[in-house]
Amino acid sequence: MVDGYTWESWDNSTKVGWVFGFWDGIYQAHREGVFFLVRIPGLMERKVAGTYKRADEVTEGLDNEFRDRISLSGITSGQQVAGLDAFYKDYRNKRILAGEAIYIVKLEVTGGPQEFIEQVTRIIRMPWDDRRKEQKSLLEKNQEYKEAFEKWGKYLPISVIPTP
Repeated sequence: MVDGYTWESWDNSTKVGWVFGFWDGIYQAHREGVFFLVRIPGLMERKVAGTYKRADEVTEGLDNEFRDRISLSGITSGQQVAGLDAFYKDYRNKRILAGEAIYIVKLEVTGGPQEFIEQVTRIIRMPWDDRRKEQKSLLEKNQEYKEAFEKWGKYLPISVIPTP
């Protein structure tokens, strides 16, 4: 697992290679996810007559949400490397995994509100078990954060998404 300490030990070509490898992993994850999603309507049709159309709509919606969540489109490898370099300059971010930090960079590049980005970064610094509790608390008590989350939450790493 790559964190800030590992990231900073690498030369630029290794960093670019990691970014391209991450992109390849995302591409493969999407393909694998779609394989399972497209099977849902057929499985449901066999189980419950008349649900095929609804299941197809749900499947398409889930695919779109999944693609939005993992996509890094619109951000160049140079932006990602520079963004991760800047992110890891803050000593408090050194233990954050690059696979999560890259989504913070995505928020910054796509114009996410700075206060929201700072809150999410603070949450990602927390131990795993505390993250979802903190996220849930912010969503319940902070209207500004809730509004930012509704617009920008689809870009967050799954580790800070509260479960229903």
